[in-house]
Amino acid sequence: MLLTSPSKLLMVRPAPTPAPATAAAKQSAKDALAKPPAKDDGRIYGGYRVPRGFGHWQVEIYRDFAPADWAYHVKATHEKRPEWQLQHHCGAALVAKDWVLTAAHCVLNGDPGKHACMLHEGFSCDHAVMTVSKQQHASLAQCIKAQQIDPVFKVRLGADDISRGDGFSYRIDCAVVHPGWNPASFYHDDIALLHFATDESPAKLEPKKIQQIQMHVRSAPDTGTPVTVTGWGKSQPVSGAKPNAVLMRTELQIHDNDYCVKRLGVNADQVDDKVLCAGASAQKTCLGDSGGPVVLTQGNPYYLVGIVSWGAQSCKGDAAPGVYTRVAAYAAWIDDVLQADRD
Repeated sequence: MLLTSPSKLLMVRPAPTPAPATAAAKQSAKDALAKPPAKDDGRIYGGYRVPRGFGHWQVEIYRDFAPADWAYHVKATHEKRPEWQLQHHCGAALVAKDWVLTAAHCVLNGDPGKHACMLHEGFSCDHAVMTVSKQQHASLAQCIKAQQIDPVFKVRLGADDISRGDGFSYRIDCAVVHPGWNPASFYHDDIALLHFATDESPAKLEPKKIQQIQMHVRSAPDTGTPVTVTGWGKSQPVSGAKPNAVLMRTELQIHDNDYCVKRLGVNADQVDDKVLCAGASAQKTCLGDSGGPVVLTQGNPYYLVGIVSWGAQSCKGDAAPGVYTRVAAYAAWIDDVLQADRD
């Protein structure tokens, strides 16, 4: 029921701080969202292409295969999909100058032989093996020194069309998974922070394309509150995990958690007060959207309220809701990790 199938790195200079959005840029994004989508936006499950000025916090987690590895894979599997589709792994949101927030199952879940687990050989994919915490005196430098991340994994910022490889790519040098996450029971604590670092000659970031998003720290939104979810997840009625080339958005509404329990046919403890339930008629998130941002777009500024976690396995317009990790429920844990980086 997960929405996605599911190194030796040196400590280098952090990426330049993305510039905050200007009032004009925010208003432009609001105006764009208010406009009806074009007919050729590829709507299948309620998705529309993201308008200019919106979604600059969106991050792609992808696998940067070496040419030799890619050639071997094609020969061994007779793979028909283009390389960029195979590379796509998960979504994420930029929440600090060099940290992104994503789902825990994007880091640990799956068979490491198939590059579904982000950890380097020698680290367990069954549970979190490192932590960064101000309270526990566990530093970011220690995490980086452990070289836990498979170097094939990277983050891409400022991208729209991932088939063109646009945007700016950075190495992931530390992954911090919530200690409560358990792949055997993936319904709880599905949240992780990834730290990234630039190469020795970092590309100049474009502030108009890359912006941090503020995290929501208040109580859960009321039932009926609209939210916007963005990602490159599958948007066509085809088999397998075939992501969309351009960044898409879907508009959902918050539901009562009891509705999710009944609609998805799961136990009540699988939809607790640390998650959000959201859905809409003929609209849903799908394979490849995991870890991506769920955003409150009412008011100014926008807030990151959730992370794509899990839902019904089928990707079709059946109005089945999805379950999203509620960011505010983990505000103290997130702050503890980020504060450790600032020492």
